[in-house]
Amino acid sequence: MDDKERIDFGPLDPTRDPGWDDRAQAIAARAARARRDRLEAGGGWLALLAWWRPALSIAAALALVVWIGVFVRDRTPVQARPTDPALTVLEWSLSGETPVVGELLGAAGGDHDD
Repeated sequence: MDDKERIDFGPLDPTRDPGWDDRAQAIAARAARARRDRLEAGGGWLALLAWWRPALSIAAALALVVWIGVFVRDRTPVQARPTDPALTVLEWSLSGETPVVGELLGAAGGDHDD
């Protein structure tokens, strides 16, 4: 068989059969009737109970995503600057660093640019 030769899949097409649409309609009607009977038999509760597995899996996936996010966030180093003036002065005194006037004014809470 040549690669350029087209294959006719027409005989495999189920829609060529004249009774195809009737059979498909009958199957759909039986399925709709069975679903309606199931819902009527259990009231509205059966429909709610049918969704417990998807709801549980979505909740579990959401909890997993949040847990992983917290785990990853806690592992990343945070470079926090102390905003409390007392902590800044304590760091200067422990390190023996002598701050310049601008740093002293900044620690005191002022934004004074000289």
